[in-house]
Amino acid sequence: MSNIEKIRTRRSVRSFDCTPLSPDDRERIIDYANKVRNPYGQNIEWRMLDAKTQGLSSAVIVGTDLFIAGKMRRQSHAEEAFGYSFEKIVLYA
Repeated sequence: MSNIEKIRTRRSVRSFDCTPLSPDDRERIIDYANKVRNPYGQNIEWRMLDAKTQGLSSAVIVGTDLFIAGKMRRQSHAEEAFGYSFEKIVLYA
């Protein structure tokens, strides 16, 4: 199989143990997220989204109904700013 075929057929699934976050943990994560600064100085608005309440689903995230999402302006280096900030939040969580 060529590398291109491997890339096209690769599948990565994240599984969680279904233990819900406490309200305190949710608040700590969002508080931290709102303090994260990225090298591009771009602002990102972070929220926790409940899959059941908001009709969300994911083919690659299994075992949770809670997601963190960010919203920002479309501008130069937005993707890098978002990725940098999101990675810091994931490591914190």
